[in-house]
This record gives sequence, C-alpha cells and structure tokens, in this order.
Amino acid sequence: DLDRQQKELLAAASQALSERKKEIEENMNLAETLL
Repeated sequence: DLDRQQKELLAAASQALSERKKEIEENMNLAETLL
C-alpha cells in the first residue's frame, strides 16, 4: 500500500543521507589533516 511505500522511501532516503553525511565528515577530516 501507499503508506508502506512512503515509509520505505523515507527509510531509504534517510539511509542515503546518513551515508552521505559520513562521507562529508571523512572528507572534512582529510582536509584538516592536509591543512
């Protein structure tokens, strides 16, 4: 049903977001070590 589909989409989106956030934090750490 639609409600379940929306919840799955939301879960996938927040999963992707947290992974992206992790990547950004790693890049920031890398940048700091290079400075």
